[in-house]
Amino acid sequence: MHSNTTAGTLARGALSLAVGLASAIALDAAAQLPVARLTGVFPPGGKAGSSIEVTVNGSDLDDTTRLWFSNPAITSTQTLSSAGQPEPGKFIVTIASNAACAACDARVVGRFGISNRGAYS
Repeated sequence: MHSNTTAGTLARGALSLAVGLASAIALDAAAQLPVARLTGVFPPGGKAGSSIEVTVNGSDLDDTTRLWFSNPAITSTQTLSSAGQPEPGKFIVTIASNAACAACDARVVGRFGISNRGAYS
């Protein structure tokens, strides 16, 4: 009877060790993913009722698809090359004529998620 108890204890210990190692590996893998970071928007603002080309800078902004603004009166579309391909980090920003004249948040959306906020006015 003593050997069954020892075998059961060893099996539970081995299972706990395997689960612990798998969890540690999964957490380490998740920590390795890049995070989109916005460091600049140029020009940093525009006039109500206009459209301008904006360039964004930062790290891990791969495959950007959108420039998002906290003010719904400001929208954007990606700038396309003459071949119809998206130009990395470039957007046409349209500011509605009734847009409030105040700073808002700008964020980039891409392969590695949505970036931190940057100021746009």
